[in-house]
Amino acid sequence: MAGNNCIPQTSGINTINASNGVTVYNDPNPCSDHMVINYTLPDASNVTAVLYDECGREVQILFSDYSSTGSHSVNIDTHDLSQGMYYYTLHGDYFNVSGKCLVMR
Repeated sequence: MAGNNCIPQTSGINTINASNGVTVYNDPNPCSDHMVINYTLPDASNVTAVLYDECGREVQILFSDYSSTGSHSVNIDTHDLSQGMYYYTLHGDYFNVSGKCLVMR
């Protein structure tokens, strides 16, 4: 995304620990063809994950499903995404957290 200066590009594994006990991270970061979003819930919840580009435009809904208490992993195909920074949000019955990933080719 040359010439697009919406948000500075950075990389690294980001672990988000929400105050309500929800933990989220993605791996690998940066990624090329796929990434895995890992999340842990202290209580069961409906969970929706949405991917946004570096300017905050919705790219796609990654998943929307019921998740039980405990750890979960969701494989995300990033093969069709352009190189650049992306952000994702996980929204549940009692939480709303976000993370970022860098897609490189």
